[in-house]
Amino acid sequence: MTTSRERSPIRSPPTVEFPVVSSPLFMEEEEYPWYDPDTWYPVHIGAVFKSRYQVLVKLGYGSASTAWLCRDLEGHCYMTLKVFEQKSAQAATEKAVYAHLETVRSHHPGQQYVRKLKDSFELPWKEGMNQCLVFDALAANVKDVRERTTNNRLPKSFTIGVIYAVLQALDFLHTRAHVIHTDLTDGNVMLSTPEESYFDAIVEEEWSDPMPRKLEGDRVVYHHRAVDIPSNPGPPILCDFGQAIVGSGEHRRIALPDLYRSPEMVLGIPWKEKIDIWAVGCMFWDLFEGKHLFIHMRGALDEEGFGENDGDHLARIIALLGVPPGGLLDRAVVPDRYFDNDPDGNFWFCGDIPHVSLEGEEDVLQGEEKASFLRFISRCLQWRPEDRSSAAELVRDPLIAMVFGKPTSEAKAEH
Repeated sequence: MTTSRERSPIRSPPTVEFPVVSSPLFMEEEEYPWYDPDTWYPVHIGAVFKSRYQVLVKLGYGSASTAWLCRDLEGHCYMTLKVFEQKSAQAATEKAVYAHLETVRSHHPGQQYVRKLKDSFELPWKEGMNQCLVFDALAANVKDVRERTTNNRLPKSFTIGVIYAVLQALDFLHTRAHVIHTDLTDGNVMLSTPEESYFDAIVEEEWSDPMPRKLEGDRVVYHHRAVDIPSNPGPPILCDFGQAIVGSGEHRRIALPDLYRSPEMVLGIPWKEKIDIWAVGCMFWDLFEGKHLFIHMRGALDEEGFGENDGDHLARIIALLGVPPGGLLDRAVVPDRYFDNDPDGNFWFCGDIPHVSLEGEEDVLQGEEKASFLRFISRCLQWRPEDRSSAAELVRDPLIAMVFGKPTSEAKAEH
């Protein structure tokens, strides 16, 4: 006869002195212009939520939330707690997308590379409620891994492993769940780890050598603890669905990180799931080359929602991919903003088209390796969304199949 394991005891907060940050200085989430202490919940290390999750370490923060490593006192495991600011659209979207994903019945291999929501609850604060989402604990994100390298560049085999996982996840999302991620970056791909000792070490470091914190009355603003890269990492996991969209229709709202803007975003063309494929190409380039392929941030937006640097971004796309193919500009909302009325659509924007090329920008590889890499990138970066390969097609690309030791035909059979 088996008996349930007793509930873990609540851990007493550390008594070691911690560095205190000077009050006038903004720190972490306080640096956002929209930060409001009346709408961001004051999480304290040592606190227990829902009589179950004890907060142990601050893992990070974002534009609408803070993230914390917790101990599940009932499940006897580590979890990640994401606490959103009040009335956050990202919180509502992310919770709804995860709820939708729970309804998808599939044996697609890409499901294992998509993060799963384990629990959710709300915390009352001031005049409102803060949404909290609970996930399995994960290790460092791929951006952190890349930024710790000496050349800001990841090894080819590691990078392809990340791209393989992302493509599998996207194929599941696009074809089974009908979800568009819209926010694909290396910061939203995290490494998993099977070893609980990895998180034990993080907690012990915080308990023995606490990170700095700022004291504001009954509020404490903690500096997050950067976590180490696990010695035995598990599969990469695609996370953060706060910008995701459910449905197979066309969309017009602004999406994608600034440096990953696809032609649809700049020209006002309705878009679908292929914006994620454009982002895959940009991310693959960034991880392996150690530099951004596109370099212009959007800048201030005008009344029509176009960024002040969209023209420069478009000029670089032209330099790397050539002029837009016939018919594409007919779909654009305001093609005359950047192109004349000539049937060929001559680019007349005041900025110069830079003298660059994909081949010239790639300076790591040589010979057939270089050609193979550029062929993959070109399958992602196409003017017309319909000309971009699907995630299922890309995961069968020889560049991916070769690293995973599978002939193209065998990889194809998985789909």
